[in-house]
Amino acid sequence: MLLVIQTGLIALLLFAPLAFGSVEIWARSVLEWGVFGLAGLWLIRFGFAREAPPKLPGPVWLMLSVFAGYVLIRQAAATSLYPRGTRDALALATAYALLFALVVSTVRTEAEIRRLTLSLIVIGFGVALFAILQQYTWNGKIYGLRPVTAGGSPTGPFVNRNHFAGYMEMLIPVAIGYTAASFAEAPARGGTAWRRFVDRLTSERAHQFALLLFMTLVMSVSLVLTLSRAGIVSFVTALALIGAVFVWGRTTKRRVLLPGALAALVLISLAWFGLGPVIDRVNTLLHLPGDPSMRGRIAVWKDATRIMADYPIMGSGPGTFGAVYPAYKTVPDPVFYEHAHNDYVQWMAETGIVGFGLGAGALGILFGFILAGGRARRNPRAKVLLLGVVTGLAAILIHGLNDFNFHIPANAFLFTVLTGMAWNLARPDRSDAPDRPAAGPWRPAAAVAGLAVVVWLLYQTTSAFAADRYYRCGLELEKAGKLDRAEEEYRRAIGWDPAHPQYHMALGGLDERRYKQGDATALAPARSEMERAAALAPTLAAPHLDLGWIHAQLGETSEATEEFGRVLKLDPTNPLYQHYVGLWFAATGQTDRALSLAQRLRENRQDKLAAEIEERLKKT
Repeated sequence: MLLVIQTGLIALLLFAPLAFGSVEIWARSVLEWGVFGLAGLWLIRFGFAREAPPKLPGPVWLMLSVFAGYVLIRQAAATSLYPRGTRDALALATAYALLFALVVSTVRTEAEIRRLTLSLIVIGFGVALFAILQQYTWNGKIYGLRPVTAGGSPTGPFVNRNHFAGYMEMLIPVAIGYTAASFAEAPARGGTAWRRFVDRLTSERAHQFALLLFMTLVMSVSLVLTLSRAGIVSFVTALALIGAVFVWGRTTKRRVLLPGALAALVLISLAWFGLGPVIDRVNTLLHLPGDPSMRGRIAVWKDATRIMADYPIMGSGPGTFGAVYPAYKTVPDPVFYEHAHNDYVQWMAETGIVGFGLGAGALGILFGFILAGGRARRNPRAKVLLLGVVTGLAAILIHGLNDFNFHIPANAFLFTVLTGMAWNLARPDRSDAPDRPAAGPWRPAAAVAGLAVVVWLLYQTTSAFAADRYYRCGLELEKAGKLDRAEEEYRRAIGWDPAHPQYHMALGGLDERRYKQGDATALAPARSEMERAAALAPTLAAPHLDLGWIHAQLGETSEATEEFGRVLKLDPTNPLYQHYVGLWFAATGQTDRALSLAQRLRENRQDKLAAEIEERLKKT
């Protein structure tokens, strides 16, 4: 069963990046199903097998217990501003916590760590090679099949090049560390560092080194070709760190030769591909304060501090940033910011002092154990590989200052696996025979309780997946004009996931469409669904906009004005909402409020929208 769990982990690691980074609900559901299923197998072996799996270390149990306590308190307190988003975020975080425990418990011996490391390198090489080939044969579709409809800058299977860069910057140092560890073990008889370097290159294992170097080179080139500034900076930082640890010690020349050779090969390869675009992109870092993208991110960070000020203790709730941020946004555009483009800012805004403190403390303790254990290790191969893994982890942590890689499931999944590997690599040198829990009647009882929790988690994931499938099927049917069948699909989605406001809005929008086609009876159910959506997501402006329209159709002017006022309160800088509400104010004789919105639109260079409001005022 242990081999089944290890194979399952590798299969999930392969699936995660290939499924567009696993950002869509169906792909995220597969990851959750996989982790929860593997956790169930581990519990079965723990409770009922003759030989129990290795015992989890005490600090790991402590961190898992603290996390479980936080989840229970978070849910019991019911302080989330968007409970549905919080449920999804906590379910995914639970999967990561169980994944870490699985890696720590099942990937322990040197052979197991080597198998997993080689699998990661091969997966990274395949993804990188595909990214390079796709870049030079790009037809506007990922895999040549899936069109990119929401903008972005696709690289490989990832929709955003920064997230591809985040994935690669974790794997490249791991590949370097593994290659260097293997290289150092090759036989060498020369009297000088250079002679021993040549001996290893000409040894019987030279073909292995060449293959590892080639795979590492392809990954490095694919990263730099993304032209992701944050990715390049994090990658260079990672190289600097791993270079520093390689030269740290007495035999500096021997340790720096291989990384130096790899760096030279990367530069030569980039020169062949063309260094011009890379240099031009890096040069933009000199003008970063004036960069529009950077100015926009800084504005979002400043706005997020207001969320922290309003919810300092527990935050607005995990997974709520996209629903809460519009009320605090000062950037005058209709862009929906689901993330803060800074993992730490978003983490603090969503979880407050309590969640941020617990998470930062857990990371600090975790890396403290890893670094302390790594310094004490005497196994040079494990030590060098650990340095590579830790460098990859450091790279993504640095990247998190300017992006949201930890909200990309494929990247967070890989980060969790590497953290578990680092924990086991940092174990004190001892026999590979693991500690196992003592036998006793408590083990089956504990396993049954754990399996009950796993079954509940599987049901929650299945509910979210099924509801999303029905919802998307309903959208396609509605687009085709098959309203009755679309309604059936929307109702099935609500049946599986009644707490999701989007499904109620879709059903309400369908009834609004029927009303516009002449069905006067459709307005009442539309109103009911929009009210339900507004109750489920009180920070979203969209359902209130629809409610305002419904009240307007019913001739309820004061109620419509009240709903439109809520829209401006919940999303005050969205020019599309300002335009729509401004037209309503103009049509109902609220001249001052209409002119105020028109002026705000002109200040934000939305002259066409402002002119329409002013024209409506002239007519009324």
